[in-house]
Amino acid sequence: MLTERSRVLSTAVRSIRKREKPAAVRRLLRLSFSGLLFLPALARATDLESVDAAAKAAQSAGDNAWMLTSAALVLMMTGPGLALFYGGLVRKKNVLGTMMQSFVLMAIITVLWGVVGDSLAFGEGTSFIGGLRYLFLSGVDSAPNADYAGTIPQQTFMIYQLMFAIITPALITGAFAERMKFRAMLLFMVLWSLLVYFPMAHMVWGKGGLLNAFLGAISVLRFRRRHCGSCHLRRFCVNLRALSR
Repeated sequence: MLTERSRVLSTAVRSIRKREKPAAVRRLLRLSFSGLLFLPALARATDLESVDAAAKAAQSAGDNAWMLTSAALVLMMTGPGLALFYGGLVRKKNVLGTMMQSFVLMAIITVLWGVVGDSLAFGEGTSFIGGLRYLFLSGVDSAPNADYAGTIPQQTFMIYQLMFAIITPALITGAFAERMKFRAMLLFMVLWSLLVYFPMAHMVWGKGGLLNAFLGAISVLRFRRRHCGSCHLRRFCVNLRALSR
């Protein structure tokens, strides 16, 4: 009896499986057919994404190449440009010393900019000077900084700004050619860069700088206008009245 019942059950299970197989095959065919319908749309989406990524990469490569070329041109304006120009304005005995001022400043300002200059100029800080976020170029890598240049690496932006930090004190050397000792010149240029150029660069170009209306200075100017404008106007009126008397 048990063997007959087991045979009956096995035959029933086989018949159920045979009936279910066509239904499962139909479901698979429907799913595969719907997948084939969506394949062109998926291919188009992937093609658009690849084209967009290629366009962004090409734009970044072009911008990076042009910025590095511009940085090299600005560096050539310092040496040999300014070195030969100022060297031709002095007497023969001072030609070498005047030319060396430009070349030595290229080295000194580069080290100073890498240690603390880039951080003081373009790091987030107060309205007058940046912080120490990029001290020793910490965090300055190949990733773009969206606050300053979103299509080039931050290292390229740092190099480009370094060229102007070099040529600015080199331009000043023409004011005291033949009239200043070499050691005094180096000390003056280091102090001038730390106390004048880096804070001014942050105020004009840095994020949150006092004079940078594009990166957060509007609120600072409004604050100064609201809280200081009325008192300055009153003082001006009082002084004008006193002069009229």
